[in-house]
Amino acid sequence: RCEHCFAYIRFWNNPKHLTECPRVRVPCQLCSVETRRDAMTKHLSDDCKEKVLECPFVKYKCMTRIKRKDIDKHLEENETKHLGLKLTAMEDLINKQSEKID
Repeated sequence: RCEHCFAYIRFWNNPKHLTECPRVRVPCQLCSVETRRDAMTKHLSDDCKEKVLECPFVKYKCMTRIKRKDIDKHLEENETKHLGLKLTAMEDLINKQSEKID
């Protein structure tokens, strides 16, 4: 019986099972934090500090890709740049709307 998921397995299948068992704790390849294999996708999408993400201002054309652990610092250091990007996006939208009216 598997000590992690309690599935009944044959003794000779144990090594193979351990490479697939969803309840075995494995290290994240990015940050080395150990988590259950079946929770790794969630860890990577929600928690991993080393995961590289797009800047939250990507919709305003900030093309920076940054590790999750550095997002707050990036936002703080680029507040003026992000405000400028938002302003440019608003001006573009106003210009497009004006062209439709004309």
